[in-house]
Amino acid sequence: MPPVEICSCPKNSDGHRCERQCKKKPTLPEPLDAMFLVDGSWSVNEGHEYDAVTPFQMALRFLAKFVKQMNFGEEKTRVGFMQFSAENAMGKGYERNRTVIDPDSRITLDQSVEFGKQKLINKIQSSKWYGGQTETASALEEVLAEVKEDARLEKDVMKYLFVMTDGQTMQNVVPPSKALKALGFHIFAIGIGPKITESQLLEIANGEADHVFMINDYRHLDKSFFKKIVNRQCKLQ
Repeated sequence: MPPVEICSCPKNSDGHRCERQCKKKPTLPEPLDAMFLVDGSWSVNEGHEYDAVTPFQMALRFLAKFVKQMNFGEEKTRVGFMQFSAENAMGKGYERNRTVIDPDSRITLDQSVEFGKQKLINKIQSSKWYGGQTETASALEEVLAEVKEDARLEKDVMKYLFVMTDGQTMQNVVPPSKALKALGFHIFAIGIGPKITESQLLEIANGEADHVFMINDYRHLDKSFFKKIVNRQCKLQ
């Protein structure tokens, strides 16, 4: 498996050796169903809870960059959003983790069309950091359940899932990732900080090295990084 690289490539080129050239200026495809799955565990804001702009808020602002580039409609683009973490719960006499998808910030694909662009951006950026532990595989199962109900599974509809996490999970992420791939979803795995490993990001992305991104911290979720992701997905269109 080739190493994941973050390099500076010429305009409209990308890849490990900047070998791919997009036929036109890279844009997000239409029609598109895009899901955003964002880590809301304790480690995300650890040590930065009282910053003017927390790492979690930086993540939300980054997602807003995607939304601003989209045209919403039943025949165009729809977006779903989930913040995931886990909390301790008692079950059968022992303590275990229970995956939590924050219900207050959750957005379904159908709702995004009803909201429209600006309301959707406001809804995402107003999400409150939940806290808890990292249960990525269970969160992927939640996405799987939702897209089975709401996603447009026709072949002419592009389907993306963006997973953003800073933590290693002890769960097996391969089964839900493969199940999402079987439904036509391309998974982009974004790892932030030193705790997440490239190997687990590759598992999330179904072994697609070009769909794996690693950055040092949330401050690097900037305009140039956004362009890198948009450039990278151009070969799928």
